[in-house]
Amino acid sequence: MNMYEFQGGIYVWVCARNKEEAINLYIEVFGDDSWYMGVDIYGDEAIRKMSGDEVFTYHEDDYTVVKDTIANHIKNYCKEPDLFAVSEFNYLDT
Repeated sequence: MNMYEFQGGIYVWVCARNKEEAINLYIEVFGDDSWYMGVDIYGDEAIRKMSGDEVFTYHEDDYTVVKDTIANHIKNYCKEPDLFAVSEFNYLDT
């Protein structure tokens, strides 16, 4: 399993086996328009595979800060391909 970071107005992190699977999951949640807008604006930088030794900090909820390496986040939270985090906490509530 790998972690992929998407740019496109907000940042999105997806756990997936490969880049194609990550893109498909992103499109499933956010739609084709969001994906192609990110590609138009950021080109090849619209998605990147993160290194396992990168440190990543996120908030499990509004209060709990979790800081660890990408490798440990994958090991602890990514049992199957799925959305991992978004930079805007309430974005998915719309």
